[in-house]
Amino acid sequence: YVGSTFLKHTTTAMLELRFEGSQRYAEFSKNRRGGSMTHKQLFFNLKNNEVVYDEDAFNMIDKAEDMAETESERMKELDNKFAQVFNIAAQIEDQEDDE
Repeated sequence: YVGSTFLKHTTTAMLELRFEGSQRYAEFSKNRRGGSMTHKQLFFNLKNNEVVYDEDAFNMIDKAEDMAETESERMKELDNKFAQVFNIAAQIEDQEDDE
């Protein structure tokens, strides 16, 4: 997006049509009424002069994003537990030094 941001700030939604190789997809970069759907790729094709959406690809990408988020949360939890082990070990070591 180049130029003044007036249009971007005054609109309710901005839909971008993008192309990657032979694949086409629509992506909302802004949507005040359905904000949870921004930055999600909705692949489509033109068949018999009609737009046909690839719902399977959309669902697969959505599921992969959910799995990645779950894995990220799990890794954070494991990191916290790992840090707690070292904190406990350091506390025990400090107690032994004091004795």
